[in-house]
Amino acid sequence: MANSDIRTHFAGRPVPVIFSDLDGTLLETHSYSFESSRLAIQSVLRRGIPLIFCSSKTRLEQEFIQRRLGFRAPFITENGGAIYIPQNFFEVEIDFPHRTASGYHIIELGVPYAEVRQAVVDIRNRLGLKLLGYGDLPLTEICMMTGLEPPAVGRAARREYSESLHPRFVTAEELNLVQQHLKEYGLRGTLRERFFIISGANTDKGRAVAILSEIFRKAYGRITTYGLGDGSNDIPLLSAVEHPILVQKPDKSWESMNIPGLLRMEGVGPIGWEAAIRKKLGI
Repeated sequence: MANSDIRTHFAGRPVPVIFSDLDGTLLETHSYSFESSRLAIQSVLRRGIPLIFCSSKTRLEQEFIQRRLGFRAPFITENGGAIYIPQNFFEVEIDFPHRTASGYHIIELGVPYAEVRQAVVDIRNRLGLKLLGYGDLPLTEICMMTGLEPPAVGRAARREYSESLHPRFVTAEELNLVQQHLKEYGLRGTLRERFFIISGANTDKGRAVAILSEIFRKAYGRITTYGLGDGSNDIPLLSAVEHPILVQKPDKSWESMNIPGLLRMEGVGPIGWEAAIRKKLGI
């Protein structure tokens, strides 16, 4: 739907724009399925509401999910490492530094993967720790660790702005030591369910959401932003939107966070996602 058509469709009302985390939010934590949220997703897309993925997942992973759902839209990769905007998606100029490649305008906010990898190697050698990530492990071993099929692991391994280390090889105390050394390289680590994710210290989802929201405002005029997440790395995302929504974790608890106006939605992952969309957007 063209930008002008969307403005007409919403008849002067603010255009809703949804920013959503994936793993544990739109997707089920262990199976990565979106079946529980499929109907709400389809309702969102039918109404021309932009659905923006904002995740630790790579470009290839997010493209794959978009293809399965049958739509194209901007998306935010690797916890805010970059914003990918399909060419011709917006009918306005993009006023942020970007490059154009592979059919996208790419706003790069993170540290390039090669620099992240070099820091990992340096710290590993300095501390004598077994810091092993996607760049070190064979495909078969990553498949066993994650339960993913080889094609999915291949998409996850094509990192551009972050590295994922498997924490089973080091202790919590050693990870804290690694965190201190990462600061020397302008990097930081975030512990997630399966991996310790290393990215730029100034890279977060909130900065990327703020930039993309500004572009949407230029293209659509008035917008209303919604954000959905489940974990601590979603705090910047939820802090950057007008309507922050937190879904439950697999144990039916909510991540501890203090964000004004936060809606704690009952329902684990995609079940909570669907309930939140229907409650907030009435669809």
